[in-house]
Amino acid sequence: MDADLPTQIDLHVLYEILNNTREDVIVIGSGLAGLSAAYAAANEGKQVAVFSAYKNEKASSWKAKGGIAFPIGNDDSAKLHVEDTLRTGKGLCDETAVKFIISKSKPAFKNLIDLGIEFDLDENGDIDLGLEGGHSRNRVLHMDGDNTGKELSEFMLKIVKEKDVHFFKNSRLLEILGAKDSAEGAIFSIENELKVFNSNAVIISTGGYSSLFEKTTNSEFSLGQGISAARKKGALLSDLEFVQFHPTAMTDSVETFLVTESVRGEEGKIVDENGKQIVNELATRDEASRMIYNHMLKGRKAFIDVRHLGKEFIRKRFPSFYGELSRKGISPDSDLVPIEPAAHYTIGGIKTDIHARASIRGLFSAGEAACSGLHGANRLPCNSLLEALVMGIEAGKNASREMKKARREKIKINENNFSPAKDTAVELKKIKHLMWQNCGIVRNAECLQEAIAEVKKTKNEDAKMLTLLILESALKREESRGVHYRSDFPKEEQKWKKHIDV
Repeated sequence: MDADLPTQIDLHVLYEILNNTREDVIVIGSGLAGLSAAYAAANEGKQVAVFSAYKNEKASSWKAKGGIAFPIGNDDSAKLHVEDTLRTGKGLCDETAVKFIISKSKPAFKNLIDLGIEFDLDENGDIDLGLEGGHSRNRVLHMDGDNTGKELSEFMLKIVKEKDVHFFKNSRLLEILGAKDSAEGAIFSIENELKVFNSNAVIISTGGYSSLFEKTTNSEFSLGQGISAARKKGALLSDLEFVQFHPTAMTDSVETFLVTESVRGEEGKIVDENGKQIVNELATRDEASRMIYNHMLKGRKAFIDVRHLGKEFIRKRFPSFYGELSRKGISPDSDLVPIEPAAHYTIGGIKTDIHARASIRGLFSAGEAACSGLHGANRLPCNSLLEALVMGIEAGKNASREMKKARREKIKINENNFSPAKDTAVELKKIKHLMWQNCGIVRNAECLQEAIAEVKKTKNEDAKMLTLLILESALKREESRGVHYRSDFPKEEQKWKKHIDV
């Protein structure tokens, strides 16, 4: 991607563009969080621009196979949802953030229904409430079976496009602009052209950094570019060591396909090649991933077994899963489905308060790019789409209401940030391999130190900075907690019941 950047830059032209191109709010990222932010900002009457790294706007949210958690069942409550989230977060959730976000869930659900969204129904015509690992109640809502992320994101995209919002596809964020400790615009490479946008507020919703790992369920763009740009601008990051590995992914030489957690919720079983169950189907993702990882270290294989569910149920309940298996020549009603863990969701990111404010003026963040405090050390399944929706709206609303007029100070532009790097694809591949091998499901000091030394030698500066921060955070946390497991410090320690901010 770096090779596509312009090689000649006239800074005088940049300054001229900077002084004449303005949006009230720019939203970087077109997933559910970004679209929710754009919708909220547009509702405040602001001029909004959305920048997407994708040509077709299909961000990571589109790939979310599970559902969205809403505590709307007769036997459920926000209090129970909070308790499940705190328990799963292993002592590191921000209780204020958990209570705030979940308190917004029912109003958010009602708003979606009022806007015309349709969730899957059960045989009685009521909204179907599914169960996933870590939840004590059925509270997971789906759309088109295992296509919730896609359907929900497309719905939000449709209503955002009804607003006066400008969309810029194939956009790569290069730098956040502004005076010291202030976000007042950004520079992008858009369709291989350098463009500068001045604004009164910047919202980063670019997703996480799971694609810094060799095996991942995420797209190639999930490299934490927005998080890196915020850090370069001076924003505080937090909890970077906490990366959630999904226990059930199908990996081949071409791509990794996510087998939704809902398959286990519907009594799909994780078994060995002999059909013997090796993982409790409702174990949390960190526990399930480690069990499968240790099983595979012994030279064994792991599978998800849904044969007992029957062909028609599988095809109706999990159309994406069934379709992908059919393309691979696998019949889930008669065959075991091969699986292995893969990097899936990054809990750490840009540190924000409950109103999506980052640590510098004019900068907001929502979704996987942000660290709101909801997930703690281990994300409860289906809380991510809820967080993206709720905090995206908070970001758009507060960025609009609190934004101040951008100052007209001359903004310094670092030419080095726009020089095409060499061999970045090779360097990135090396980083991905190191991260998977040395900072994966099971970590230790020796492996982390080795990775730090090797990453420092690489030339991909964007990936290097964030990767080193992740590795250093993982090395610093000398305990095992949630998704962070250290074989040399296998126990949870009270003294580490704290966050690592960088």
